Amino acid sequence: MFRTLGVYVADADLAAREVVKKGMPALAEITEYFGKDVLLGDGSLDRRKLAGIVFSDKASLKKLNEITHKYIKMYIEQQLSHADCEIAAIDGAVIIGSSVEPLCSYITAVTADRETRILRIMKRDSISRADAEKRIDAQQSDDFYIAHSDFVIQNNIEKIDFIKLDIEGAELDALNGAKETIMKYKPKLAICLYHQNSD
Repeated sequence: MFRTLGVYVADADLAAREVVKKGMPALAEITEYFGKDVLLGDGSLDRRKLAGIVFSDKASLKKLNEITHKYIKMYIEQQLSHADCEIAAIDGAVIIGSSVEPLCSYITAVTADRETRILRIMKRDSISRADAEKRIDAQQSDDFYIAHSDFVIQNNIEKIDFIKLDIEGAELDALNGAKETIMKYKPKLAICLYHQNSD
């Protein structure tokens, strides 16, 4: 959606997968805390097993976020520093309250009703309804996302054909209010897309 408007999109979910690959420091920290049971036979992360642990226990999820977020932030910062663009977005499910949030000038929440989200997660990750519900229940409510966002996109349909933001006006506001954050990178404006597993 934003890419069609010429916005460079850094994918936080992709970053989260990259930083926990075999041999990476994040995986070593995860293994130290959660044990070797979260590893597959080849030493790589058993993502499904770890998900079963953290989405059933808020303390475990908090610890996982503490471990991974610093590495995700570094990965995204590197992406943004090499981005040849005027505007950038960071697309991720856990941005508000994370170390990535200060990189953003605006937050856009993409929400959907509960049933739509459940069905999408089941289809995307090939998991049971119960497991999909655990993932949703581990997140904040819609009211939380909306209260902490500058823009909200309601995404209950399968495809959004077109959306256009007032980029020029937003850019001026961002440059006036967040120069130190924005000018660290080539992009002039960082828009964060915060989604609730709604895509």
